[in-house]
Amino acid sequence: MRNSCCEKSTNRTFSLILLACLMFLMLSTSNAHAHDTHKEHKLVIGVVSNKAKTYLRQTYPLAIYLSEHLEKFGINSVEVRVNGSQEQMGEWLQSGEVDIVTETIFSALTLQKEYGAKMELLRWEKGVDQYHSVFFTHQESGIDNLNDLKGKVIAFEDKGSTSSYFIPVATLINNEFKLNKLRSVQDTVKHDEIGYVFVKDQLIRASEKSISSWVYRKQVDAGVFSNHDWEDPAIVPPSYKRKLKVIHRSIPVPRSIILYSPRLTGPIKEEITSVLLNAHKTANGKSALEAFQETKKFEPLNERSELFTPIEKLHEIVVETIY
Repeated sequence: MRNSCCEKSTNRTFSLILLACLMFLMLSTSNAHAHDTHKEHKLVIGVVSNKAKTYLRQTYPLAIYLSEHLEKFGINSVEVRVNGSQEQMGEWLQSGEVDIVTETIFSALTLQKEYGAKMELLRWEKGVDQYHSVFFTHQESGIDNLNDLKGKVIAFEDKGSTSSYFIPVATLINNEFKLNKLRSVQDTVKHDEIGYVFVKDQLIRASEKSISSWVYRKQVDAGVFSNHDWEDPAIVPPSYKRKLKVIHRSIPVPRSIILYSPRLTGPIKEEITSVLLNAHKTANGKSALEAFQETKKFEPLNERSELFTPIEKLHEIVVETIY
C-alpha cells in the first residue's frame, strides 16, 4: 500500500514537472514570436556619425512622422541608430537591420557599391540641394591656381569629409596631381607633389575654423572646405577673409542622399518614398524636416542626373587611386 502511494505521488510529481516544462516551452515560443513580430514592425533610420546625442535628437522627429504614416503596414515603433562606422552601417543596411540611411554623396556611393544600398532621394540639407568645395590660400602666398600647389601643403578636415577631403582629393587626382599624406605640417614636400594633412589628426579639438586659422596664420599654404563654410563668418571671420583668397571651386555635388536597404521593397518602400517627397507640404512634415538638420524637402535623385553623374566618375577615381 505504501509503495502504491509513493508510486502515485511520484507520478503526480512527474506530471507537474512535465506540465511546467510544457508551459515554459509555450511561453518561450510565444516570447520569441513576439520578439520577431516586434522586429518586423519596426522602422529603423541609420546615421553615420560619432555625435550620437545630436543626431538622435535631430532625426527622431522624422522617424516619428514616418511611422505615423506607415501604421497601415503594421509599423508600431521607430528606432534611430547612430554609429560612427560606415562599414557597420553598410552591414546593417545589407541585412535589413536598418531601413533608411542619410549620407553625403561619396559615402552614399560607397554604401551602394559595397553593400547594395539603393540611393533614392536627394535631401535639401540646411535648405540647399547642392554644394561644392572651395580651395583657398593667403593673399600673400603667391598661389593663384591648383598648379601652384605643387611643393606646398594643404589642410583637409578629416578622411571622412566629403567637401574637405573626398571632393578636393578627387579634383586634384583628376587633374593628375600627385598627393602625399604628411605626418605634420613641418614635413618636407617634393617639388612635384602636393602634401596634405588632416587638422583632426593634428589637433585635439579641430574644426573647419581650424583650417581657415591655419591658412590665415600661414601654418599651411592652402585649405579647403565647402562653399557654405567659406560664407560662414563663424568659420571664416571677416578679419580672416580680408587676407584670404579663393583659387579654385570644384564641381557642385548633391548635398545629401537618402538610401534604402536592399531588403526594403514593395508597397512599404513606395509609401515611405511618397511620405518623404510630400513631407514639406504639411505643417507636421515641415516641423519634422526642420528638426532634421533644417531639411527643406526631398526630391527624386533620378531627376537630378546633372549633379549625380559627374561625382560618380570622381568617386571611381578616388576608389581606384586611394583604396
